[in-house]
Amino acid sequence: MRLAIALCALLFTACGTPLAGGFLGDPLRVLTGLDATHTFEVRLAGDESASGYLLEFYAGEAGTKDERKWPAGTVLIQDLDFQNVGFIDYLGKAYRFDKSGKSHDISAVGRHAQVAKLLGLTGKLIIRSALPGIEPPTER
Repeated sequence: MRLAIALCALLFTACGTPLAGGFLGDPLRVLTGLDATHTFEVRLAGDESASGYLLEFYAGEAGTKDERKWPAGTVLIQDLDFQNVGFIDYLGKAYRFDKSGKSHDISAVGRHAQVAKLLGLTGKLIIRSALPGIEPPTER
């Protein structure tokens, strides 16, 4: 009997509390922080160690409210310590952060050239996901 009561309580807690034919709480999903993102590793060709990371922000499902700092389509560039060094906006323009956090255009063209410049790398880059079937961000 206690198990049945606990399961009912859990069910109502997970689904919301019925009130006047509806439920308390917002049924709309809200994206915050790093929701709907994927991290990619950046390596130099021929080197097995990581050189940095790309964090791509995806759009949420239809009807999702997006309260993230970065809009869908943005690619955040991070160093090996996961510190933000710059970003590529959803239009494909790249920016570097200065020590105060202000962003500055880096005037590089092409995704690999932008990432290399932001991470201070020279040579061919390999951008890959740890999860199979997820492609790295494409040129815009």
